[in-house]
Amino acid sequence: MKAIKWPIASIFAIGLLLALVPIASATPVGVGNPALSVGICANGGVTVTATTITWLPPNGANTGCILTGDPTDIVYTGGVLVPNTSGSITNLTAGGPSTVPDFMVFTPTGEATLHFDLTGLGPGPANTTCANSTSVSDIPCAIFAGSPFAVGGSGNGTQVTLPVNGIVHDATGSSLWTGQFQVTIPIITPAGLQAQVCPTGVPPCPGGTPITTTYSGTAALQILGTPEPATFVLIGAGLVGLALRRRKKQA
Repeated sequence: MKAIKWPIASIFAIGLLLALVPIASATPVGVGNPALSVGICANGGVTVTATTITWLPPNGANTGCILTGDPTDIVYTGGVLVPNTSGSITNLTAGGPSTVPDFMVFTPTGEATLHFDLTGLGPGPANTTCANSTSVSDIPCAIFAGSPFAVGGSGNGTQVTLPVNGIVHDATGSSLWTGQFQVTIPIITPAGLQAQVCPTGVPPCPGGTPITTTYSGTAALQILGTPEPATFVLIGAGLVGLALRRRKKQA
């Protein structure tokens, strides 16, 4: 099972807008601004517990379904990604490796696969005192200390923001991407959300109630450039280190 080390009780429904900045000698390249929007598949959504996020509907082992929206226009050496293209998004489990290969994957009909690897989340706010109002002027909070999510009032509910970054690649080239996901959950206050998801304020949040909701919100992401070889070396070394540590524990 693919997993990512994220010490947070909740990740909520994500809609995605991806703004790609064309760069020399790197793929993929986005056309337009934003270049990618990602939304919900038919009968889709997400279920969240204190330690997991499960995308709906299922789309294979440990993945859910996502769908490109309009606007979407990403040109890469293997093809072009356009609106109404289905893809997969990997479920997340707390306490795993810090890299999730193929976090999002799209394979347009008759064209090569485009991979979005996830290499980092957060950081979230240091403040863990969530406001009992939906005012946008309240200070954002974290569900508990160390959470990568920022939770704050949206005026009529609670907005959850998650900074993300990673590597996007096809078979011949790659680029770095970074940005943030956002979603607004209506009616509930940040304090109410905190109490529902993590009533103890300490992970793994015993007594927390799962939340199932549909995708909404947006995220603005940017392609930063071609990863340096050292980037892949560091990621590889980290994964090797995790494997060695697990072998020692088993021994």
